Amino acid sequence: MINKSKVLGIVGNPLTSPRWEMIKGFLKEGQFSTVTFESPNDRELQQALQDVEYVVVGGRPISGQQIEAARKLKLIQIVSWQTDQIDLTTAQKKGAQVAAMPWPHLAAVAEHIFMFMLALSHQLLRGHKETVEGAYVKRGLTPMETTETKVAGNWTEIPDITFLYGKRLGIVGMGEIGRFLVKQGHGFHMQISYFKRHRLPESEEQALGIEYRDLDQLLNGSDYVAPAVPHTPETKKMFGERQFSLMKPSAFFINCCRGGIVDQRALCRALKNGVIAGAGLDVYEKEPTPIDDPLLKLDNVILTPHSAGTREEVAIGCKMVCENIFRAERGEAPQNLVRL
Repeated sequence: MINKSKVLGIVGNPLTSPRWEMIKGFLKEGQFSTVTFESPNDRELQQALQDVEYVVVGGRPISGQQIEAARKLKLIQIVSWQTDQIDLTTAQKKGAQVAAMPWPHLAAVAEHIFMFMLALSHQLLRGHKETVEGAYVKRGLTPMETTETKVAGNWTEIPDITFLYGKRLGIVGMGEIGRFLVKQGHGFHMQISYFKRHRLPESEEQALGIEYRDLDQLLNGSDYVAPAVPHTPETKKMFGERQFSLMKPSAFFINCCRGGIVDQRALCRALKNGVIAGAGLDVYEKEPTPIDDPLLKLDNVILTPHSAGTREEVAIGCKMVCENIFRAERGEAPQNLVRL
């Protein structure tokens, strides 16, 4: 009988059960056996680690004592860029490699957020609609041949077009998606504030180029507010009438995490009454969005059908995890190794 290398999947955020099942499916092609671990008990985790060569983990801490107990350990694959919950010093002393990676679909979610920000700022949907409908006719304009200097700029006179450069992005939460947003925001030369229940160390804030503000300050001073938090009892409807009233009348609210963190009726009122300028939503209190939802009748909101993060990107991430395990099994260096 062939002895198969054991792969332990520590299921939790962001390594959910469906993602672990997908990883297990890819691993069936190789000489591996898989073990699932979901208990919060640290002693049980230490026992589970004793006979495994490979560990796939998300946000669950792994202590030095637990790593020491893992007699055969070759690789800890973190499904995240954040490595502070793994005792890297002990892993290095033991000769176990540690690799980190973000889920590609989280990058897709961050891109979706910026798509909303750009589309809302530049009045994309209105511009498209008025262009294809020939709205210039009602303005008495006649098409003319253009040159370098002879153009009909904004010929339907769309008001309030703005841009991202120099504006302030307020991120609520600073996990993987929040960190993607930071990188993208710097690419647009934006100022970036964040709020998190447990503030990051000052050195990390400086490295990321972000400024901490409490939630009220963040809402009051941001041109774009993008939550990046899970839906928990603590975050349920954390954005309601009061929170929207603190935002600038020119500000935009973008939600691509979970619909339940927003009081959707309060958001609808804020949009309808001009409390905020607009919103981009990919997630909702009810999904699919009911066809009689009043949000669907507003012209200052852009809506998508929970399509920011797709199964395709999740599958790519699962394959990346498995490829690192295959590399380590072949004696090759995994990608994105973490070094002290």
